[in-house]
Amino acid sequence: MYFPLKIRPPTELEKIRLRKNNPAFSSSSEPIACQIAVIPDTDSIVGALTVYSPPKWQADQQKGRLQWHLSIEDNDFIIRGKLLDALLKQSSNWQFNKVAFSNIRKDSPEENFLMHRGFSEISRQEFITLDVDTAADRYQKALERQMQAGRIPAEIKIGWLEPRWIPTIRKMVLNIGLIEPDDMENNFHSSTNGYAPELSPQLVFKEKLIGTFLSWQTKSDALVIDAHVIDANYRSGWSHLVMTEALTQTAQNSGMKRYSFRCNPDEAQRQRNNAKRLGTPFEEEVFLQMGMSLA
Repeated sequence: MYFPLKIRPPTELEKIRLRKNNPAFSSSSEPIACQIAVIPDTDSIVGALTVYSPPKWQADQQKGRLQWHLSIEDNDFIIRGKLLDALLKQSSNWQFNKVAFSNIRKDSPEENFLMHRGFSEISRQEFITLDVDTAADRYQKALERQMQAGRIPAEIKIGWLEPRWIPTIRKMVLNIGLIEPDDMENNFHSSTNGYAPELSPQLVFKEKLIGTFLSWQTKSDALVIDAHVIDANYRSGWSHLVMTEALTQTAQNSGMKRYSFRCNPDEAQRQRNNAKRLGTPFEEEVFLQMGMSLA
């Protein structure tokens, strides 16, 4: 890496460059402050750190969101530390009293770095990953057995993500506190890398939306289900079975090889139990939200 680096706020032109070259720099919540690392005597930005105000639909209005924008190696913690120190010096001007990073891999160097900087775990989410072909076969057979036994209500329908359902979905998903609200909004409206309507089944009972899966496709032909929420009045075995069978069949027909559920710890245990009950192998990863008080 190039030393010494200059740490400073970006100019307006540099903000435009960051938005163009780093999609994560754009956010539906307001950027409050930013610091960049620049190679002296050049216009080369090698890293940036931005703090965003809490989105208006976020329940905790006292927690700002921190986001790295790095073109350097992920393990270059000298630069990360310089950016963080410079940004936090401005915190007396912010209208919130704590900040947090999301999607920190458990037991990673980044987690260790943030712990030494005074951050601690606020919440965690787990990714349970399964093989599409195996799961599609097992869920199809399980659904057939339930239908033959008369345990699937005739009024149940599977739809797919439509704009008219977004207000209802937003309320359902924000209640579980798993997804950053601005990330969800960006995924609703992105035409390139947001939620895939054809891969996001919606469960409808008597014309009422009672379940939602919000899914997006990775570049490696895998599927990530960002949210999977079912109305508390309908959380029986058949509701999850109907939705997951539709999801895995569609994923299989689309050439997907793997799919992952993003879960809170309780939901992760339910997904593990479902996989074990159906005899479907799975893998697990854990990511953290880590926060720090500014007081």
